[in-house]
Amino acid sequence: MSPATEERLGFTATLAGSYADTAQLASKWGCEVDDSVIHALVQRLGSKAEVQTQERLKQVAQESQPQRRAAELAAVMMDGWHVRFRGPGWGKKKTKKDRVECTN
Repeated sequence: MSPATEERLGFTATLAGSYADTAQLASKWGCEVDDSVIHALVQRLGSKAEVQTQERLKQVAQESQPQRRAAELAAVMMDGWHVRFRGPGWGKKKTKKDRVECTN
């Protein structure tokens, strides 16, 4: 199996629901392969990816610009809902007064 076919089958296996579905999709583009072969391929690719991930995690993350000084500005995000204040008619069943005061 060529590396390009392995890559294509591995990618298809991540999107398909099962190895049988992957085999069925692969037959559409002319690659007749058994689902057990796809399972073995996915296991091999997954273990290779796990080794690469563990190697990457051993390295300490480096700052992209360590010489840069701290910024003086800060961005603050506040909750932005409009406050409605209770008017003199708030909670009354019948009232001629405003239930909510409008503050513009």
